[in-house]
Amino acid sequence: MRTHRIPLRKAFTVIRDGLVALAMPFIILGGILAGIFTPTESGAVAVIYAFFVGVCITRELKIRAMPRILLRSFVITSVIFLIVSTAGIFGYLLTIAHAPDVAANLIMSTSKSPYFFLFLSNIFFLMLGCIMEPTAGMILSVPVFSPLATIFGVDPLHFAIIVTVNLSIGCITPPIGTSLYAVATVAKRPVETVAYNLAPFLIVEIVILFLITYFPALSLTLPKFLRLH
Repeated sequence: MRTHRIPLRKAFTVIRDGLVALAMPFIILGGILAGIFTPTESGAVAVIYAFFVGVCITRELKIRAMPRILLRSFVITSVIFLIVSTAGIFGYLLTIAHAPDVAANLIMSTSKSPYFFLFLSNIFFLMLGCIMEPTAGMILSVPVFSPLATIFGVDPLHFAIIVTVNLSIGCITPPIGTSLYAVATVAKRPVETVAYNLAPFLIVEIVILFLITYFPALSLTLPKFLRLH
């Protein structure tokens, strides 16, 4: 807690640095929505912008520190790619075992209610996100579950948002949790410690997930207002 007043000149400096940092999301999202670059290219734009800000504006990033920073980035990236590649193998095994088809048939035979279908879908995708990388999970399961959602009368965009939120939660959930391992590597903390501290946020995310699931207006009002859906 700060116990003394900030000088006016320093306050302007803090505000300037904050605005410079906050400009990054606007550059990324604005560029994507305007069609200037793809989401993948936006990552490269963000890196270039962060490098420029760190070297030329805030001057907190020193050129002589770049080899150490790059080496650390290589280590973090290698950890993530190791998890993704392992998840790909696991996904291949699930495909051979026809796990998504079995889950879909089980849902169809259990109930004809769309609310129950959404409940079981949430359970399935939450569990899938815990053991599989999101991209692999979507490739495996969405072609199976998307027709079922249509049969149950679930809006395709609404269902896509539900799937995305589920698999995003899986990114911070053991045992796969690519984002969980990335954060633990950056923070230099054990994965167990990071997961324990994330538990309250995880509970809140699950509550929000079920609100999105059973109140479609929360996720569909804005796209309809912007005439994107």
